[in-house]
Amino acid sequence: MTSAAIVTPAALECRICHTRYPVEPLTICEECFGPLEPAYDLDAIDGEAFRATVEAGPASMWRYQPLLPGGPDIERVDLGAGFTPLRRADNLAARLGLERLWIKDDSVNPSNSFKDRVVTVATTMARAFGFEAISCASTLPSAVSTCLCWSKIFEIKSSSSKRIARLIVGMTFALFSLAKTLARISARVSLRT
Repeated sequence: MTSAAIVTPAALECRICHTRYPVEPLTICEECFGPLEPAYDLDAIDGEAFRATVEAGPASMWRYQPLLPGGPDIERVDLGAGFTPLRRADNLAARLGLERLWIKDDSVNPSNSFKDRVVTVATTMARAFGFEAISCASTLPSAVSTCLCWSKIFEIKSSSSKRIARLIVGMTFALFSLAKTLARISARVSLRT
């Protein structure tokens, strides 16, 4: 399924050698094997218009759409991630010798993790490029975000499908918990030998 034309970013650019590539599903520079990053034409963005767009935008990361991959007509996978609150951390500020300290609270994201932002953008772009499947090799936060995006894409509505999705997430939690326990046991055993 291909959405509307991808208009942002302007190109992909190698972080190391600055070689530019068209916007395609690429991650590595063919010249130096450096990582590719989105390159935006920031001079083309009118600051006042951008501010108005952000202020009028949804209470999610998509309010910053001009600075996110895709474009205005791309069908977005929106979990409601982003727009998370800043929390004042007076005790930590005092301990660090700072006058004020604010901490971004991403625990209010759908999967309780900042990973929701990355996975949402990646899933949106995967759909725009016509990919039919998504996956991740990851720790629990990315896996949960990926499951949430998958369920959003396929609009899980039937109770049996919802049970399957919950089972997948539950199994992911269980496997992660088991892996952490095994790692702790392994660390204790290696310390004793």
